[in-house]
Amino acid sequence: MSKITPEDKVYYCQQYLVGSMSQGQIARITGLVPESIHMWIKNYESLGSDAFVRRGNKHYSKELKAQAVEDYLAGKNSQYDICKTYGIKSTTQLQKWILKYNSHEKLKASGTG
Repeated sequence: MSKITPEDKVYYCQQYLVGSMSQGQIARITGLVPESIHMWIKNYESLGSDAFVRRGNKHYSKELKAQAVEDYLAGKNSQYDICKTYGIKSTTQLQKWILKYNSHEKLKASGTG
Protein backbone atom coordinates (compact mmCIF):
# COMPACT_ATOMS: atom_id res chain seq x y z
CA MET A 1 0.00 0.00 0.00
CA SER A 2 1.20 3.53 -0.69
CA LYS A 3 1.91 5.99 2.10
CA ILE A 4 -0.86 6.01 4.66
CA THR A 5 -2.38 9.44 5.22
CA PRO A 6 -2.90 10.93 8.67
CA GLU A 7 -6.66 10.73 8.04
CA ASP A 8 -6.39 7.01 7.32
CA LYS A 9 -4.39 6.48 10.50
CA VAL A 10 -7.08 8.28 12.51
CA TYR A 11 -9.76 6.16 10.82
CA TYR A 12 -7.99 2.89 11.59
CA CYS A 13 -7.34 3.91 15.20
CA GLN A 14 -11.00 4.78 15.65
CA GLN A 15 -12.05 1.47 14.10
CA TYR A 16 -9.81 -0.36 16.53
CA LEU A 17 -11.00 1.63 19.55
CA VAL A 18 -14.68 0.97 18.83
CA GLY A 19 -13.96 -2.73 18.29
CA SER A 20 -14.67 -2.85 14.56
CA MET A 21 -11.17 -3.98 13.58
CA SER A 22 -8.26 -5.73 15.28
CA GLN A 23 -4.67 -4.55 15.13
CA GLY A 24 -3.93 -7.63 13.02
CA GLN A 25 -6.64 -6.74 10.51
CA ILE A 26 -5.37 -3.19 10.22
CA ALA A 27 -1.81 -4.47 9.76
CA ARG A 28 -2.93 -6.78 6.94
CA ILE A 29 -4.88 -4.00 5.19
CA THR A 30 -2.04 -1.48 5.45
CA GLY A 31 0.80 -3.92 4.86
CA LEU A 32 2.46 -2.90 8.12
CA VAL A 33 3.56 -4.94 11.11
CA PRO A 34 1.18 -5.07 14.11
CA GLU A 35 3.74 -3.23 16.27
CA SER A 36 3.37 -0.17 14.03
CA ILE A 37 -0.39 -0.26 14.42
CA HIS A 38 0.01 -0.58 18.19
CA MET A 39 2.17 2.58 18.20
CA TRP A 40 -0.42 4.46 16.13
CA ILE A 41 -3.12 3.57 18.61
CA LYS A 42 -0.99 4.44 21.65
CA ASN A 43 -0.05 7.79 20.15
CA TYR A 44 -3.63 8.48 19.05
CA GLU A 45 -4.88 7.80 22.58
CA SER A 46 -2.30 10.26 23.96
CA LEU A 47 -2.37 13.00 21.37
CA GLY A 48 -5.48 12.52 19.25
CA SER A 49 -5.19 13.26 15.56
CA ASP A 50 -2.22 15.56 16.31
CA ALA A 51 -0.17 12.38 16.70
CA PHE A 52 -0.16 12.04 12.93
CA VAL A 53 0.22 15.63 11.77
CA ARG A 54 2.89 16.97 14.08
CA ARG A 55 6.29 17.52 12.57
CA GLY A 56 9.45 17.97 14.58
CA ASN A 57 9.82 17.60 18.31
CA LYS A 58 7.07 18.31 20.77
CA HIS A 59 8.01 20.73 23.52
CA TYR A 60 7.14 20.06 27.16
CA SER A 61 7.34 22.49 30.08
CA LYS A 62 9.55 21.66 33.04
CA GLU A 63 6.38 21.67 35.19
CA LEU A 64 4.70 19.05 33.02
CA LYS A 65 7.83 16.90 33.05
CA ALA A 66 8.11 17.12 36.84
CA GLN A 67 4.42 16.38 37.39
CA ALA A 68 4.49 13.37 35.06
CA VAL A 69 7.59 11.95 36.77
CA GLU A 70 6.22 12.60 40.27
CA ASP A 71 2.88 10.98 39.40
CA TYR A 72 4.69 7.91 38.09
CA LEU A 73 7.02 7.65 41.09
CA ALA A 74 4.05 8.05 43.44
CA GLY A 75 2.49 4.99 41.79
CA LYS A 76 -0.49 6.91 40.45
CA ASN A 77 -0.38 5.11 37.11
CA SER A 78 1.66 3.07 34.65
CA GLN A 79 4.15 4.78 32.34
CA TYR A 80 1.76 4.20 29.46
CA ASP A 81 -1.15 5.84 31.31
CA ILE A 82 1.02 8.75 32.49
CA CYS A 83 2.00 9.37 28.86
CA LYS A 84 -1.64 9.22 27.83
CA THR A 85 -2.66 11.65 30.59
CA TYR A 86 0.04 14.22 29.83
CA GLY A 87 0.13 13.84 26.04
CA ILE A 88 3.67 12.45 26.03
CA LYS A 89 4.34 10.61 22.80
CA SER A 90 6.68 7.94 24.16
CA THR A 91 7.28 5.98 27.34
CA THR A 92 10.96 6.19 26.39
CA GLN A 93 10.76 9.97 26.78
CA LEU A 94 9.17 9.60 30.22
CA GLN A 95 11.86 7.08 31.22
CA LYS A 96 14.58 9.59 30.31
CA TRP A 97 12.93 12.20 32.51
CA ILE A 98 12.66 9.70 35.36
CA LEU A 99 16.37 8.90 35.09
CA LYS A 100 17.25 12.61 35.17
CA TYR A 101 14.93 13.21 38.11
CA ASN A 102 16.36 10.25 40.06
CA SER A 103 19.91 11.48 39.29
CA HIS A 104 18.95 14.86 40.77
CA GLU A 105 19.38 16.58 37.40
CA LYS A 106 17.17 19.54 36.65
CA LEU A 107 14.24 18.91 34.33
CA LYS A 108 14.24 21.78 31.86
CA ALA A 109 11.58 22.90 29.43
CA SER A 110 12.10 21.34 25.99
CA GLY A 111 14.22 23.38 23.63
CA THR A 112 16.18 25.08 26.41
CA GLY A 113 19.25 22.84 26.23
